[in-house]
Amino acid sequence: MRTLLGLSLLFLTAPLLAEPINLATNLDRAPWISARAAGLGQTLSGNANGLDAYYYNPALIGGFRSAKEQPFLTHLFMPYIGNNSESGSNKIITQQLGGEKLEDNAVSNLLAPAFEGERPYTAASLTPVAIFNRLMAGYTYNSRTAAYRNDDDPALPKIHIDQRTLSGPFIGFSAVAPKNDFYLGVSAAFLKSSTVQSDLDATAFATRDSRKLAFEADKETYEGMPINIGMHYRFSGMLKPNISAVVNDVGSTRFSPADKTEETLIQKEKVTLGLGISPMLKTWGTLNVMLEATDLTQHEIKTRDKFRASTEFTVGDRFGADAGLSFRLGYTSAGMSFGAGINLGILNAQIASFAEDIGADGHRVIERRSVLNLAINIADY
Repeated sequence: MRTLLGLSLLFLTAPLLAEPINLATNLDRAPWISARAAGLGQTLSGNANGLDAYYYNPALIGGFRSAKEQPFLTHLFMPYIGNNSESGSNKIITQQLGGEKLEDNAVSNLLAPAFEGERPYTAASLTPVAIFNRLMAGYTYNSRTAAYRNDDDPALPKIHIDQRTLSGPFIGFSAVAPKNDFYLGVSAAFLKSSTVQSDLDATAFATRDSRKLAFEADKETYEGMPINIGMHYRFSGMLKPNISAVVNDVGSTRFSPADKTEETLIQKEKVTLGLGISPMLKTWGTLNVMLEATDLTQHEIKTRDKFRASTEFTVGDRFGADAGLSFRLGYTSAGMSFGAGINLGILNAQIASFAEDIGADGHRVIERRSVLNLAINIADY
């Protein structure tokens, strides 16, 4: 029986792989794709806002303004589009959006280079969402396709193909103390995941019919309800120091299979602590600097992989993802990340490049991926 760990439900490791791969990376634990999070190395527990607040700190849903300052409707993203890919793999998602299925030649031809050691990877998400004061509600649809070479038997090389479609509604809310210094929030999603995980040799991969049979046999469906809680405290002072604590997958999320003969999947609880400063740069900008320690309850993760840092420089009178212009740097043990964003009111665009460690069992397999978000904010507060 395969054991899968991670919201992506794509973690399958063969013990004899030359480079065992873990596709359930940290960035994929969120139910949609965020270029801002990628550009900051996911170090944003103290400055998450907009859509990012749902996962990275629900306490910041609705932002830093008090209820008296906050318009009733601040965001109405219709839609919020995300794309995450390894260089050159965007054609896969393009074919799928055009109606091609995983077993069709147009898609399989783009996955075939995995036999030669390449690791095609692409994902796209669509997330309409509304934020009413300090309440967030929306729906997410996230599709991802990946492949890599399986050398379990060197005499008979195979490729491992993973496809996941994740969808469902989500909701979150936060509350703020009268002095506008302490924030507390919670969020939850009701997610359905349909996955295909197949290991195919050259013969099984050769024809559409053989691929279709394998994919149908390996298709599985799960349902789960991840819950996240967060808190944030802002101290007074010119530098505006702050401290944050976030727990994702509170109590560990259980994903129940549609086929009761399969195992229930467990997504482990994740605890993150953050320290930061967010000084105003007169009236025209903000500097956000964050340090975080994450995965604090998961002892199997190496200490070096638990620390990360970020810096974000924004221009304009709005904060974080809502700023008119943003520049970002992030650092994790996998490497540097960087990104930029622009907010023209109705139109919002964010881009990033980040390093991701997809190695399993202590192996380091570093890939650089690009991320893009495009959003139309009908509310335009």
